[in-house]
Amino acid sequence: MKKSLSKLPNIITSLRIFLSISFAYLILRQDTYSNENFEAITLIFLCICFSDFIDGKIARKTGNTTVFGAKFDVIADLFYMTISYSALIVAGKIYFWFLGFIFIKFLEFTVTSNFMRNYNRKSENPFVFDKLGRITAASFYIIPGITCLVSYIAPYYEQSLIKYLLYATLLAGIYSSSMRIKKCLEFKNVKALET
Repeated sequence: MKKSLSKLPNIITSLRIFLSISFAYLILRQDTYSNENFEAITLIFLCICFSDFIDGKIARKTGNTTVFGAKFDVIADLFYMTISYSALIVAGKIYFWFLGFIFIKFLEFTVTSNFMRNYNRKSENPFVFDKLGRITAASFYIIPGITCLVSYIAPYYEQSLIKYLLYATLLAGIYSSSMRIKKCLEFKNVKALET
């Protein structure tokens, strides 16, 4: 029983990858065939969000957290974002530059996490999170679902609402990145003073 529980978080994370493919497929169908798939899109999006929430909770609750699991979770998140944003770009609902910003933010997050972790060896987690960065990442995560919702509920205001959401997320992400880089420089300066 305990052995099967140890695999459950990674199984849930794997499921998110398959749900992401279905979500992207339905986004493209929604654009092609109007809004007939809205309920399915909503259900799959909620399952994706729930799987992201629950896999880590189960891993922590059962004492099965691993570096592999943490990295696999981030890879599944990045896969979901890449495929869903790509579908939204093809559907003409999201700007291409925003997907580029997600990749830049992910790269910055990975590099600064590695840098900060090297200066704080107490943490076994491969990633170092900040509050605004978490909010930005959550925004990256929910924007595809919000885009589908807005295009269904308020199609006349869709472009304006999505544009404001993208720019607000962009500003939050840039500010988060600047604070993380500043913290890395502070760590480096402290280390230089110690030697």
